[in-house]
Amino acid sequence: MQVKLKAEPIHFLEVLSFPLTLFLFSPTYSSLSLGIILSLIGLGIKLWLFAYPKKRNRKFEVYGPYRFVRHPYFFSTLVLICSAAISGRSIEIFIFSVLVFSALFTQKSGKFDENRKRFFGIDYTYYKNCISSLVPSLVPYPSASQKDMAIKNVFDVRYKAEIDSFLIVGLFYIYGFSYLEFHQVRSVAMPVSAVLLLLSVFRLLRLVNITWNMKKRVT
Repeated sequence: MQVKLKAEPIHFLEVLSFPLTLFLFSPTYSSLSLGIILSLIGLGIKLWLFAYPKKRNRKFEVYGPYRFVRHPYFFSTLVLICSAAISGRSIEIFIFSVLVFSALFTQKSGKFDENRKRFFGIDYTYYKNCISSLVPSLVPYPSASQKDMAIKNVFDVRYKAEIDSFLIVGLFYIYGFSYLEFHQVRSVAMPVSAVLLLLSVFRLLRLVNITWNMKKRVT
């Protein structure tokens, strides 16, 4: 059996962190408000990143959010999983999500940096020394790109997996504020949490390709 993912493993963590938080949900208006702000920042960084055409050039380029942080996709994911835990005031989800994120990030970012350094040489080495992998810089790196930002690039079919993030985040906060406003919602908290989790899993399953290798018997 071979399992092939059509999205980064960290995307699965990002999407599942929201419904999992609902099982340990203890929100306040303040925590939800702070969570929404963080979620908007995380989703905004994704849109900013995806607004540039996804094409590879042999020339080293720095554009958009890459001018502030070396791994903007991972940074946006970290912001989103933190927003889920903060919204629900769940320290358990926060610890679990950050630990899994750290393991995935360490594995992927190291290979990414090494490949870019090998391909672009001293240009990337200097960039790496100037810009942190996850801590945004207050001073942007000088722009060096011929890529033009355009809203139409956001709808590139290669980014369709990210629709899950926008969908689940939206449903999460609609439920969160309903949970605080209406006592009837609290009485069905567990079933609603289970439904949102199943919806997330169902959405993510389309990003998993499983193939079975049937070996022929030699007679």
